[in-house]
Amino acid sequence: MKNKEVKKGVLFIVILIIATATVSVAVAHNSSSITSADLMIPVVGVPFDEYVTSMGELTAEAAVSDVSGINATITFSSRLSFSELERYVSAYNVEALMLEMRGFMPDGTRVTTGIRVDDISFEEAERMVSKIAYEQSFTVAGVIGMNARVNSSDLCRLQADNLTFLADVSLDVRFQQKSTEGIEGIKPVENRSFPKSLAWELEDLRIIE
Repeated sequence: MKNKEVKKGVLFIVILIIATATVSVAVAHNSSSITSADLMIPVVGVPFDEYVTSMGELTAEAAVSDVSGINATITFSSRLSFSELERYVSAYNVEALMLEMRGFMPDGTRVTTGIRVDDISFEEAERMVSKIAYEQSFTVAGVIGMNARVNSSDLCRLQADNLTFLADVSLDVRFQQKSTEGIEGIKPVENRSFPKSLAWELEDLRIIE
């Protein structure tokens, strides 16, 4: 992976409860620069490249495990529209639980919006996010990640899709112990069912422009 200077953000999070869905909005203010060589995954404390390789191998192992309802965080390789997401979910029998969306303030500051979709339709979710974007004065760029449940029989095809950067199953209880094997210095993650998406890192590395 090429070394590129990028902007690193500081997060300020506001939680809003609207109807039956939980919506969280995080605004990032650009500060110091980093390169891909020293980019770390903050929650687990390991280098980006090493984490992606190890989690990709774990996903391949999970794909042949013959189990259903695997907890997975899917990081997309580009920003998806809701219509693209609808086709993606349908193609791989994905049970979508939480969407991570990217927005931008007028000055280019990144805004991350998380919205639960386990009890509402994508159409309703799109309306809610559009309303919040209007009220908070930012534009919505698309879906960048998703917490979901997937079946092992669909994982190989899902991971091979060009829209998928990584389907991370490392915090599913059936694979959590294996997720830490062979990664020196990895930190244990407790009381979570889904790992953090890598969307922020992909933008920092200009993989997603």
